[in-house]
Amino acid sequence: MLGDPTAHLYSAPRASPERLLSAAVLHRAVLDLFMASQAHGDGAPTVNEQKDNLRFLTSTSGVWAKMRHEHCAIADIDPDIVRETVLRWLHDEDDGHLLSFVYKGRGRAPSGEKTKAIFFAITGDVDKAAKARAAQARAVAKRREQERLRQADIAESMSRIAKREEEFFAT
Repeated sequence: MLGDPTAHLYSAPRASPERLLSAAVLHRAVLDLFMASQAHGDGAPTVNEQKDNLRFLTSTSGVWAKMRHEHCAIADIDPDIVRETVLRWLHDEDDGHLLSFVYKGRGRAPSGEKTKAIFFAITGDVDKAAKARAAQARAVAKRREQERLRQADIAESMSRIAKREEEFFAT
């Protein structure tokens, strides 16, 4: 498990606005990358935005890597640790605590099967992309079934309560 490489940003006296802004850019990129598969509504990043976040966080060369290095330098965060840990999250090789400031109070970073499918499609690994899409479909089906069972439990509980009330008031 990696510790939070940004912990010093929030406890440091008088962190510069630039430093906090760069940390916020990294924070948002991680959030948008991993939470996109769970987000709903107008605020959810598009697939292209998610791809851009993935490239920003994982590229080894080019403009995306340069931007990550610049933001990490300003925020005093090792850009290679950011990249390596995001990749570990994508491959489920880490318990998800890099940039834990992103997920404070939320526990482990979500696995984001949709994010994995996009990652593997970008890297050209068609088999892993297909497996990730299938895993995403299974996860969606499982969540729907859990919700259906929860609603059935609620309906059954409400029925029992109504029956008890009826018996109580009948006497």
